[in-house]
Amino acid sequence: MAEQAVLDQERVNYRKEQLQLHQEAKQQAKELALEQEKEKQRRLDKLREQVQVHVEDDPERVFKPTEASQARVASMYEEELDLQHPLYAVYGYDEKQVAGDRRLRVENALREAGIHNTDYARKIMATIKPPQEPRKDQHSTLFKQD
Repeated sequence: MAEQAVLDQERVNYRKEQLQLHQEAKQQAKELALEQEKEKQRRLDKLREQVQVHVEDDPERVFKPTEASQARVASMYEEELDLQHPLYAVYGYDEKQVAGDRRLRVENALREAGIHNTDYARKIMATIKPPQEPRKDQHSTLFKQD
């Protein structure tokens, strides 16, 4: 029995040591997990500071248009401007060009004088040169009499 008591005592001591080692390992694992959690929180806080939104307090901001709505309005305005352009190009004369022609002013003066249908008026009109000479390729020889 004495031998058995010695063996039992050795076994109890061995188990106490094993339990002590196991508890120390658990304690170290807890401390390591706690340290890792603190490190994780520190990194998260640093990241939060980097991405934190810095906006001044502006209650009126709720009523202001957003960038997206402004872009939509701007695109609608551009479409409206495109719609206001004429569909076809107009090749003609504007009011200033017509009113600036000397032939028109002379003809108007002859008309006011009441002599626009006379030979004198025809001769005067024939001598007045246009503001721009016609191109040579537009002259026709079909009706020329030699």
